Amino acid sequence: MRCKTLGSIANISSGGTPSKRVESFWEGDIPWVSAKTLHGEAVRDSSLHISVEGLRQGSRLASKGDILVLTRGSGLFKMIPIAWVESPVAFNQDVKCLSVSNYLDARYLFYWLLSSRDFISANLETTGIGAGKIDTQFLLEMKVAWPDRDIREKIVNILDAITLKIGLNSRINDHLAA
Repeated sequence: MRCKTLGSIANISSGGTPSKRVESFWEGDIPWVSAKTLHGEAVRDSSLHISVEGLRQGSRLASKGDILVLTRGSGLFKMIPIAWVESPVAFNQDVKCLSVSNYLDARYLFYWLLSSRDFISANLETTGIGAGKIDTQFLLEMKVAWPDRDIREKIVNILDAITLKIGLNSRINDHLAA
């Protein structure tokens, strides 16, 4: 099986934070993701929202089908948050957005990253204030197992089916608990 670097598969971009001093930047309906709000393996909303003006003044928008990875924060020592973007969201500078040109390759890369959390954790750096940090150059140079297209498609189909089943079971459990 051949390998590719993550940087040759995905475009990686950083987000930003609009000034908190300007209220109008924080009075919109664009979900804004940060270390505090990046939970679970799918993201479509956030407890924080910014305006279009706030987006223009310091953030960036991740599109549906992109992958968000938290790359700085104390929580990285517990788990590396990696999320599939289900609806466009803005994100801050502690989050990297990985954009891949087609759905199959993006979905495969998402699952591959989830399976690589331990490897990524083993390569965490520590910032001056003691937070964890994933170096962008490390991400760009990570070797990604890259089987032929038909194998990637089979892997994605199986893992998507498992993910759907887990979601269904969770909803059933929530319903039974209620």
